[in-house]
Amino acid sequence: MQKKLMTVAVAGALGTLSTGALAQASSVQIYGTISTALEYAQAKGADQSLVGTSSWRNPTATVALGNVGIGGVYTATPVQRDGRMRVISSGSNFGIRGREDLGSGLYAGFQAEAAITLGGNSAQTSGTGGTVTTWRNTGVWVGGNAWGEVGWGMWDTPFNINMGLAPAHAAYANASTTMVAGLLGTVPTGGGTISGYTVDAQCNPNFAAVAAVPATVSVNNLTFGNTAATCFNWGTSFHRRVSNSFWYQSPSWAGFRLRLHYGAEGNQTTASSGAGASGTGGRLNPQLFGASASYTLGGFYGGVGYENHQDYLAAAARTYGGMTLGGVGLAPSLTLATIPSGAAGVSSSSDNGWNANLRYTFAFGLTLGAYAEWLKWKIDYNAGAPGSALTEFDKKGYRFDVAYQIGPHTIGAQYGWATEMKCSVILGTCDGSNTDASTWILGYAYSLSKRTSLTAYATWVNNKTNAAYNGIVFYGIGPSAGADPRYFGLGLRHTF
Repeated sequence: MQKKLMTVAVAGALGTLSTGALAQASSVQIYGTISTALEYAQAKGADQSLVGTSSWRNPTATVALGNVGIGGVYTATPVQRDGRMRVISSGSNFGIRGREDLGSGLYAGFQAEAAITLGGNSAQTSGTGGTVTTWRNTGVWVGGNAWGEVGWGMWDTPFNINMGLAPAHAAYANASTTMVAGLLGTVPTGGGTISGYTVDAQCNPNFAAVAAVPATVSVNNLTFGNTAATCFNWGTSFHRRVSNSFWYQSPSWAGFRLRLHYGAEGNQTTASSGAGASGTGGRLNPQLFGASASYTLGGFYGGVGYENHQDYLAAAARTYGGMTLGGVGLAPSLTLATIPSGAAGVSSSSDNGWNANLRYTFAFGLTLGAYAEWLKWKIDYNAGAPGSALTEFDKKGYRFDVAYQIGPHTIGAQYGWATEMKCSVILGTCDGSNTDASTWILGYAYSLSKRTSLTAYATWVNNKTNAAYNGIVFYGIGPSAGADPRYFGLGLRHTF
């Protein structure tokens, strides 16, 4: 009897919900991707002859952020990363989205999406199995059929959206088959997606005052995900999903679409946003401005993106009491570039990025694409900054890609390279030579259905002697300068 009453009650509740949903013309969708792969990864080839000579990475262990800069020295033998097998699930996600018709051509919408980790990181050692690691694009918006949408929350920037590959590559896609944040959108030390959050969350997870310089920092402090590495990546990355965001997206006007984005300062509680031991020099306002314009016609897509960061790098530098770029010079000929703090420290910073993306899909299944980006970081100082203070550095990145779909088969290839860094200091010269790198990615997918595919891929990264790109988005091997990461995988991908 109780079971029967429960069944009637549940059916009645569902009927009420359905009736209400129909009355409001609303819809809710559950969606996601589970992408796993058995992957072999290694990074060998670091130049052993660089011990005690000029290089981009591996400074002394006492330098706060020494292995992220220009020039400098090795004080330890470059590390070779032996091969290892692992299961990764980067790119897996789960989400719910919905839309409600408000009448008169207006509507409201929402989305909540989380990344899922099934393997490939330290969470697996705890016996917890799969975990929700970070939030992805999540927000609410209101829109009109004639004028577009205005939204609030955490979302990819227009620059980041315009970095994307053609949909033809989606069948074999995971974080090891895209070079964004591992070669594009970042500096030669690698990087990774910066997923939301403010300078406090990225540079000071405990939201408490920190010492000007950490007591100890490992020689490879940009390769193991410690706070110093996360903070520097937050300050420099152009592969961003930004919290505290407000954005506008136009409808398609005969194929043309406009996106505008503002990332607000957020709730800073550390000295990085004002006065203090590591905040000398006035208040900082870390904020982001972005825009993109795209045009789609048949198989053609063309887009340009722009992004500006105000005080991102300055806030990162202040949190850690400044950054020494390139280590400690042991020879008079070496140029030591620094971002100092204190009375002679950073007063502000402004970073700019432009990108352009073109692709075309032919009716017979062939897709061709080309992408280019131009990134520049600029730093201003208080009076009395030393001559070695870094004032500007920049780089360019390029990618060409091709994909061919025939029946259940998808074959894809990508080639990309990042140019040498160019840099300037207040006085003297700054050397960014041999900080360039290139990447090859080959991918294959066999579609078992519209939503499930078997995949295989290979990613090769070729770093010059002063570059240390990891080549992929998540869980990339942190190579010593000059070492060349390799990733080979067999996987299964399912969307729902």
